[in-house]
Amino acid sequence: MREDPEQHYRRVAESIDLSLADGTITWCRAANVADLVAVLPVDPDSAAPQTLSDAFDLSVHQVLTTGRGRMLVIGELDGWFLVLEPNDWNSADRIAELSRGGEAVSLVIGDTLRHYHLHVARDGEQVCRFRWGDAPEGEPPSLADDLALETPLDFDVWKIRAFVLAERLTGVRVTTEWLAAEHTGYRVPTRLTVRREDDW
Repeated sequence: MREDPEQHYRRVAESIDLSLADGTITWCRAANVADLVAVLPVDPDSAAPQTLSDAFDLSVHQVLTTGRGRMLVIGELDGWFLVLEPNDWNSADRIAELSRGGEAVSLVIGDTLRHYHLHVARDGEQVCRFRWGDAPEGEPPSLADDLALETPLDFDVWKIRAFVLAERLTGVRVTTEWLAAEHTGYRVPTRLTVRREDDW
């Protein structure tokens, strides 16, 4: 019998508390990795086998010197690409572009400042954004109806339910084993524009 989604993602959230306590997970459809990389601000020549934990370790120094992690990891799961960004949010900034010809969902986790967002985009346009403690912006999907993401839930409960909604929207169950596995890491050059704090 499949584990209850909230119980499952409680364990997942606990397993990534360090690596993605502040960061982003984005689920998107793309024809191939090259199409995905073309949208993201990465150096394609920097591609190398990497785990999320490795990317987090490398991001810590970047945060100290530039304010952003500047590392991301891309892996494939059940027909979707997942972009993992410790201490950064490039894929959330590009959620509309990443959804062209399909769908994309981006979960921004900000445990340090208690900033949490879930973005949903389709066919090149952001259709909804949930922000912790606020009413959803745009048209919330009916799959969110019973999750109460618009109410002032406990931080950890909101994060877990955001994972549940991402699974409902994509059909993909993210596991601790998949997150710990080696995927492909990329470096983000330092020429990015700093995001305004009120965009978080």
